[in-house]
Amino acid sequence: MNTSSKIKSVKISVVTVVYNCAATIEKTMQSVINQSYSNIEYIIIDGKSIDGTLGIIKRYNKYICKIVSESDHGIYDAMNKGIRQATGDYLIFMNSGDVFISDLICEKVAKKIKETDIFYGDSIAIDEESRIELMIKAKRLNSIYRGMIFSHQSVFTKLELLKKHPFDIRFQISADFEQYISFFLEGYKFKYFPQIVSKTQIGGLSYSNLNTLIEKIKILVKKKVSPLFFILMVPEIFVGIVRKIVGTKIVMFIRKVKWGFKQYKVSK
Repeated sequence: MNTSSKIKSVKISVVTVVYNCAATIEKTMQSVINQSYSNIEYIIIDGKSIDGTLGIIKRYNKYICKIVSESDHGIYDAMNKGIRQATGDYLIFMNSGDVFISDLICEKVAKKIKETDIFYGDSIAIDEESRIELMIKAKRLNSIYRGMIFSHQSVFTKLELLKKHPFDIRFQISADFEQYISFFLEGYKFKYFPQIVSKTQIGGLSYSNLNTLIEKIKILVKKKVSPLFFILMVPEIFVGIVRKIVGTKIVMFIRKVKWGFKQYKVSK
């Protein structure tokens, strides 16, 4: 991390979770290492990769505060390991293949983040095959009952909250939703940062499917949320059923329309 920044008061832990991602891990590490903000603790949790990923990581050893390489029980278990290793004031996950939008973003965040529990911004999702980028604005806080209102690559969360309430690995797809709706219901302070924080690869485990919906419903029941909020999930239930019937491509088109993505070609 660049030492030019004079803002030292807020320590940001950045955690990268990776497993067999030799093709993408380096750009993620460089994105973190090149941040102008100096008070960053960088932690990498590797799932015991066998494709050369660990060798690439070790080339950057002097920039990384902690490296853990061992088997895990899925991505949320690995993310919990990162939480346990972290010592910062705030933590953000930037997993393999994902990058910060610019080298200045952590410095900008550090200037605004004080007296906030959850500080979140916008993101860009990238479809690597079609070379299309999709602008994803964070949703309004009152829509959190429908699901995640931001990507985990664009949210800085107080570490003490994450240690108090780590990911519940019983939810294999929606543990992030369970975590943040818990913070919301417990009255912690969310603050929107009107800037793009990260670029992430589109798709992923929790992308519009019926298993995701089932988990979300279980979470809402667990949190004793009013049944009226289940009505808000009707559009997503429809999308999940359509995906089951017609496949992912059509669903991706529906989601672009539904969420009003801004599309443009990736610059070469």
